[in-house]
Amino acid sequence: MRHNRRPVPGRGIARTGRCHVFDAVRGQTYAVDEPALLLGSGESLSRGWLDRAVDTVARALRSRRKAVVWCAGGHDLSTILGYLGALRAGHAAAFLPTTGTEESVARIVRGYRPEYAVADENTTRHLVRLGYVPTEAGHCRLLVRRGGAGAAVDDHTALLLTTSGSTGTPKAVRISAGSLAANTAAIVSALAIGPESRAAGALPIQYAFGLSVLNTHLWAGGSYLLTDERPTALRLWSAMQRSGVTSFAGVPTTYRSLSGAHAQLLAGSRITAMTQAGGRLADSVVLRWAERMADRGGGFHVMYGQTEATARISVLPSSELPASVGSVGRALPGGEIWTEPVAGHPDGEICYRGPGVMSGYVETREQLAIGGEPLDMLRTGDLGSVRDGLLYVSGRIKRIVKVLGYRVNLDELEQFIESPEGRVVFIAAGDRIVMVVEDGWSGDREAGRRAIVDLLGVPDATVTVRCLNTIPRTRSGKYDYAALSRAVNGDPGAAGRVRDREGARS
Repeated sequence: MRHNRRPVPGRGIARTGRCHVFDAVRGQTYAVDEPALLLGSGESLSRGWLDRAVDTVARALRSRRKAVVWCAGGHDLSTILGYLGALRAGHAAAFLPTTGTEESVARIVRGYRPEYAVADENTTRHLVRLGYVPTEAGHCRLLVRRGGAGAAVDDHTALLLTTSGSTGTPKAVRISAGSLAANTAAIVSALAIGPESRAAGALPIQYAFGLSVLNTHLWAGGSYLLTDERPTALRLWSAMQRSGVTSFAGVPTTYRSLSGAHAQLLAGSRITAMTQAGGRLADSVVLRWAERMADRGGGFHVMYGQTEATARISVLPSSELPASVGSVGRALPGGEIWTEPVAGHPDGEICYRGPGVMSGYVETREQLAIGGEPLDMLRTGDLGSVRDGLLYVSGRIKRIVKVLGYRVNLDELEQFIESPEGRVVFIAAGDRIVMVVEDGWSGDREAGRRAIVDLLGVPDATVTVRCLNTIPRTRSGKYDYAALSRAVNGDPGAAGRVRDREGARS
């Protein structure tokens, strides 16, 4: 059911030429000696230090008109300074990942002609050959392009992000300064993030969820642990203890991979908040971590979001568990969620209006000149239902396939064969359903296959089982279904060694 429209709070928060989101970095609200960035050694960089470092970058980015600043580095201090400096200077910060080859770098340069770039050593070499020159910008590895400015950029545009599966493609989600500010403020409110909050930077900031963790904690006057460790690395968890981290964010792969050793390190930490987004996590895993956090007087918060909505759309507070397990919660403050019918399916397409909706997709620099205002609403492409104000996600529309004339939701099959380890996925191959099992899954493969045959009511040979050493995932930890299909359908190099299950029907 579609709800009545409400005004979206936060629009207009962005001022011309500077994004209000990060004024807190300047020390106008919080003492300049309070920590802003935490280092794994236990040391910290103060808010005053960060303010001066960002100003240094913003001065190096001065230009007569709005420019594109390509943040092509990794999860490091240089990239964060380049990002914040771009916002402060009133430019558009662009997180456009590449495969690291010269051609993939050149593809981004041709598509967006960024006037500036912040890059790692490898990408810097490629950029220099493409006409970029390193320039002084304090602790930021900044390059400037020779040859003048590109086409104009609409004044509303503050951020360009690619969706989680994109690598080396010029297609990007355009986020306005107002959407960035509004979504950040709404998340801060929903999660009660404050000056005492200390977040672990365990997710890549090129990924919308990871960037949101940085944004929200800087907005709220909190601090952010800067690390290049993986979320499951015990060294990271030891650093979180030393730095007094209070919140941890992860995707389903993260929480499925945490072990007893992590639980022991958690017991000795100050962590009182955990958040999860980026896909469905098995109910049993959600409840296990919610119980652990409740024992600590904290909370485990399940969230749902999309890059097209800046970061996050809804949150399920831990206070609603276990009663509402399986839900991804209610819309962020100021937002609304509803579904619209999808032919032939009991669930509808999830639609959203509220803080953070994108301004559309862009693929070229020329497209940045127009259409910078946020869209009125977002059609997510996800299937779900809203019950008692809570959103339940059942899958992606593009993951609905026809097999022998039947419509099959592959995401629902994954939910049916609930695997806390996350090692079972389904793809379609012609008129067959392929149950792909990763090494290490503890379940009974043949029993799982038979359960799907019975559920769908299809001939026995319609459902087959294949095994992979490792199920391919995107940089954000989601399943890479495109690579998986290539691997299962004749390109084993796309996802590691593929072998048939012993005795499986093919």
